[in-house]
Amino acid sequence: MQRRRSFVQSRLGTKEDFSSREEPSEAAAAAPAPAANDEPEYVGELERLAQLRDQGIITNEDFEAKKKQLLGI
Repeated sequence: MQRRRSFVQSRLGTKEDFSSREEPSEAAAAAPAPAANDEPEYVGELERLAQLRDQGIITNEDFEAKKKQLLGI
């Protein structure tokens, strides 16, 4: 840890006591909640599969099986 302080001090030309810093609380460290307009990954995949089903490339059974797999049902 001392090496890191020395490196930072020499690069920035400052002396800072890193040991006095408070650790971020767990609530602040948690990942932020996704925005309301962000959709889960699987939505795009389901839309693509629905298009393939509508075009007759895959069967409805194939679509339903993959949908259950994506949704974890």
